Amino acid sequence: MPGFVINDIGGNRGTRVDSNQRYYYKYTWEIIGLFIDNEGSISSDNDVIVHAKDATLPGFNVSKETVMGSSLEYKFAKSVNWDDVKITWYDVDGLLEIVKRWRASVWTADDGIKPASSYKRDSILAQYFPDSDDVDERKEYKLYNSWPSVIRYGDLTYTTSDVKIVEVTLTYDWCDEPGDT
Repeated sequence: MPGFVINDIGGNRGTRVDSNQRYYYKYTWEIIGLFIDNEGSISSDNDVIVHAKDATLPGFNVSKETVMGSSLEYKFAKSVNWDDVKITWYDVDGLLEIVKRWRASVWTADDGIKPASSYKRDSILAQYFPDSDDVDERKEYKLYNSWPSVIRYGDLTYTTSDVKIVEVTLTYDWCDEPGDT
């Protein structure tokens, strides 16, 4: 992307893009504080996190309410919604037990739906520059009160030899985006 000039909103000549600019790439990310261990605490099952295939980042949208005036429709913000995050893992040995433990923090056949305090956790999706592991340089999306609302254990088929995947939809109340204070 180096070399082109960006004009500002008024059409004035802007600054040249620095050819040494560092970019975030889709493959430099990690998940922090996602799983629950046997004692109900945040697990450090980082070996399974390595097998994550992909994840979506949080999305923000606002529902609107409209009020009709005498000849004009007025629009107001009504409520805020954060889109669920979807995470896909390659199915590796040990993942099923971790996901079942995570699911059991939300629901079991014996207890039904558990109290929110047993399954809601703060999680972080962190993005890095490819050439840095510096914590100060990462972008963090902190997901408050996250929990697994959908777990799909994948499909079985004789028609392909692809690695089986496990998909999880992570629901959360709200997100601190990079740059929020």
